[in-house]
Amino acid sequence: MDARSDLGKPFDNRHFRRLWFSVLISNIGSMAQVVGAGWMMVIITQSDTLIALVQASTTLPVMLFSLLTGALADSVDRRRQMLAGQMLMFMTSVVLTATTYAGIVAPAFLLACTFLIGCGTALHLPATQASIRDLVPREQIPSAVALNSMSYNVTRSVGPALGGILVAFAGPAAAFAANAVSYLPILLSLLIWDSPRAAPTKPREPILLAVATGVRYIANSPYHSLLMARAFLFSFAGVSVLALLPLVTRDAVGGDSSVYGALLSSFGAGAVGGVFAGLRLRRAIGNEALVRATAIIFAMTLIVLTLTRSLWLTCICLVIIGACWVATMSLFNTAVQVSTPQWVIGRSMAVYQTATFGGMAVGSWFWGMITAASSLAVALLSASAFVVASLIPGLRQPLPSELDFDVDKR
Repeated sequence: MDARSDLGKPFDNRHFRRLWFSVLISNIGSMAQVVGAGWMMVIITQSDTLIALVQASTTLPVMLFSLLTGALADSVDRRRQMLAGQMLMFMTSVVLTATTYAGIVAPAFLLACTFLIGCGTALHLPATQASIRDLVPREQIPSAVALNSMSYNVTRSVGPALGGILVAFAGPAAAFAANAVSYLPILLSLLIWDSPRAAPTKPREPILLAVATGVRYIANSPYHSLLMARAFLFSFAGVSVLALLPLVTRDAVGGDSSVYGALLSSFGAGAVGGVFAGLRLRRAIGNEALVRATAIIFAMTLIVLTLTRSLWLTCICLVIIGACWVATMSLFNTAVQVSTPQWVIGRSMAVYQTATFGGMAVGSWFWGMITAASSLAVALLSASAFVVASLIPGLRQPLPSELDFDVDKR
């Protein structure tokens, strides 16, 4: 069957279709809010540290709280958990919009608001990921995961552009207002949600015990432990491109903010293409071969990106890198989804998110330090070597050719 028809199968389920499109709209608003918050901090302070903390305050809650919220996703009604996370983000965005229009936003207040929005993300994300198993048949999980990856990367292309336009013509408050409005479709979708979740197969545990059980499950499973390690290592190395892209824009191609937006869009466009290519290549060459091929292509393209000063060639490189990035990360995501029993799926996805977000956070800091200590070229070339090195754990236990684990019947 054609990869495109396979990819569209989950949309036959109205609950998945409704959730996917509403999350897409919400994520576009969130990306616009990130641009607005970053520019707002530039307006109200001259501190480089505070400006950098805007991004950190958004992602830090996901790293800190994913294990707890993942345990919740295995213990409570996932619809209610998603609704709580979205309501927290909506209310925070409304407050931020009002205070910005009133002209009373201080740096600490802005950081607090972005942190609360990050907390909402940490609350809803594991429940959303785990709900895939409730909404689509097992054979459609890879396509559903790929569609979610495509949604995120579409928003990474569209959201910043929308945010930039709103900030340029109407100020940061307009971006915050757009973000608040973007939550309304998903709130409505969750309020009318009538899809029953799978019956729990284990009695409810105290939350801390549930977290410990989830971590112990991963630790006692060599397959899952290796998957988490591989996801961490690949995200640690691969995030170098996104972390250093502003410097590539300024120093390598001599561009401004509009060029930076074009480069980000190139990465996002490649990521969308990687969804289709990844599904097709998995069938053609197998899962482990796909991971190895994308890592090698990623590394070679990163070398070209380091050496070129051409804007067009840089855009082409980013299209290729974006495709490799999403093909690999969506495959790791799928591998976790289909190999985990229903009773621990929320916690397993939370550990996976902690590994990937942790790899990106540590990697962003590390490659920035390497650049400061040496040069942009040294950092990017070193990152290309690390991308290839991330394959080493897979030599010990390659991914199986078929990700078809009937774990809930064991």
